[in-house]
Amino acid sequence: MKIKLSWTYGAIASILILACIIASCLWTETISEVRQPQNNKKRAIVIKQKPETKKKTDQKLPDSAKASQKTGKHASDKIKSANSVGPYSYQKTISPPFSRYEERYRPLFYALDKGGMQPARIDAIFSSKRAKKIDPAPVKKMSEKVFSSPSRRTKKQISGIAKNISKHLDKYKKEYDKIVQNFGVNREIAASILFKETHLGEFNNWKHDSFTVLNNILSFMDIPPEYDERKQKRLKRIIATARDSLQGLLLYCDKYEIDILNTKFNSSFAGAIGIPQFLPMYMDYAISDTNSRPDISKMPDAILSLGNLLKTKFNWPGYMELNRLENINTIRNQYIAFDKRKNVSLCMASDLDGYPLKPFSSAYSDIPEIDYICQYTKALMNYNYSSYYALDVLLFAYHTHKLRPVQERPSAQIEPSMKINSLQVQQTSTPETVSRGNWYVILYSYPKANRREAEAQVSVLRRSKYKAFLIDGNNHIQLKNNSWMVVLGPYVKKDARNKKDEVRSEISDADPQVAHLCDFCF
Repeated sequence: MKIKLSWTYGAIASILILACIIASCLWTETISEVRQPQNNKKRAIVIKQKPETKKKTDQKLPDSAKASQKTGKHASDKIKSANSVGPYSYQKTISPPFSRYEERYRPLFYALDKGGMQPARIDAIFSSKRAKKIDPAPVKKMSEKVFSSPSRRTKKQISGIAKNISKHLDKYKKEYDKIVQNFGVNREIAASILFKETHLGEFNNWKHDSFTVLNNILSFMDIPPEYDERKQKRLKRIIATARDSLQGLLLYCDKYEIDILNTKFNSSFAGAIGIPQFLPMYMDYAISDTNSRPDISKMPDAILSLGNLLKTKFNWPGYMELNRLENINTIRNQYIAFDKRKNVSLCMASDLDGYPLKPFSSAYSDIPEIDYICQYTKALMNYNYSSYYALDVLLFAYHTHKLRPVQERPSAQIEPSMKINSLQVQQTSTPETVSRGNWYVILYSYPKANRREAEAQVSVLRRSKYKAFLIDGNNHIQLKNNSWMVVLGPYVKKDARNKKDEVRSEISDADPQVAHLCDFCF
């Protein structure tokens, strides 16, 4: 009986020991399961950091699967956060030192995804060596506000520039004909802009790359808290423009399947590219009259794209009567004196950040044609917000216009067709299409105090078939009569006399006289 009981106790003890062993194993497994996510997280961090320390980066744009493997993030990884922009924020870790202002990239990634760019492609670009290149010079230059100090241009300088532009117009006549017909942009205006930007494409020694410039501005431009509100607003605007331009550049490359990792876009320190120096945010307006992608580093596409941008984006008012700019050099010289005051503009009432400016056009509203000039100046200042830039473009355009054959000038205001196709310039049989001279038909004369009456008379004539305009007699050595003159022209002497006889028979209250007004007095 004792032996049987001992065996029973021994069996029970063995069962209890076995149960304890099993329970211990189960407990160990449970603890392991609980701790497993922490271990995985550690390994994930190691894997995530590995590409950053990798010495060689594949510069070729990988496909979706390769990009996912390379970056450790799949195209569908769209993580919501408190700083989301739109439906989600495409959260991408930017490599140091570019991660200082990582929040600036969230709107960019969202806009790129919304614009149809694959997240895997975004991954590949911003994980590449190209995205880690540093160019500090543009950030420094853009952080400092630069004030231009223009000089008075001599007649000889202007004449030389006008001759160069005129030769250029002959060389690219086909393209300039198209922007006149399709967009109502004067060939002289467009060519003068290209001269201001790159000397008609001759200057191409750009030392920067647009992608690197824009990426560096986005990452490294600081906004010091000690700066006043105006300076801070300016820097914020520059950063927003850089982000929009980077977006425009990447979407342009994506649209035309350009490998941004292996394609350099030579640019200025502001990131502007091509012969017309477009900010990449305007690359949507680049066009070509061929089936190939638009290339604004080539002159034909640069001309057409410039015309499209001026009309479609910057609301160019229509074909400009450049004959009405004969006092443009005087206006420029007067503005130089006016600019000695602070916070002034040729015709804008505020700067790009909304701070008020004193418009020259309001202070000198009695200057002939100033209101007409300002209609076009506003479009030019949308392209470049400098008043001196706009004045130089108008100055060059006017003097180039004087060298051009009259057949290039449409006889009526052009209604842009907004199509890129072949163009035949309108021609008429009026004396203006025969030849060009410096003889004018003076129809009316008004005292300086009666400018409104003179302008009203010009309006009456323009509603008829006469393209009259107003000139200041004091601007011409031959007159100096302190009067406003309503005139037609210019013509060669013979055609001016014929026009005088024609006018005399049709306008009863006019007393037409022919005057030789050679050159504008500088």
